[in-house]
Amino acid sequence: MRALFRTFARINRLLGLLTLVLLLAGCSLFDSSTSSTTTDTESSTLWNPQSGDQIIPGRDVPILNPGYWEQSGSLEVNPNSASAVIGPEGGKLKLGKHKLQVPAGAVSEPTLFTMEYASETGVAVDCGPSPFTFNCPVTLTLSFENTQYDGGGGDPSQLQIFWMAEDGHCEPMPSDVDIQGKKVVAELSHFSRYIIS
Repeated sequence: MRALFRTFARINRLLGLLTLVLLLAGCSLFDSSTSSTTTDTESSTLWNPQSGDQIIPGRDVPILNPGYWEQSGSLEVNPNSASAVIGPEGGKLKLGKHKLQVPAGAVSEPTLFTMEYASETGVAVDCGPSPFTFNCPVTLTLSFENTQYDGGGGDPSQLQIFWMAEDGHCEPMPSDVDIQGKKVVAELSHFSRYIIS
């Protein structure tokens, strides 16, 4: 009986150790450092520019036209957030007219990707998980449709995607503008808050 009890205690210790190892291995991807430091405070604080606000001198921030957030019956036109588990085979995530394209090999295991609106007045999204390091860049597409740049109120050819730090400092990302498609595209190596200006 005593031998059986010792064997049972050893099995329990091994199971506890195995659980700890699996837990640490599973969380290791989310401990990778990047230049992104998204916090709960950042994602809950909306960036709401007003008409005439500028990040780049002489270039107004795109402001959403009235009606963008309206509902159609009981169906919300623009849901606040979207999420999808994307694995090593790649995939995409859409939030309204915005899109995140994850190429094959960008992640090593199934990962929960999220996009959430970060503004009620301007074009901005918070992307997650953050912090996170990708094996290869992912592509973020932000739409400037339904802003002053859609229909002659501004020159969209110079628009860029910017990474916004917690302190409000903005870093430009190399971006491509598709004027016909009314969108700006950039490759990302990490997630944080991204805006158009």
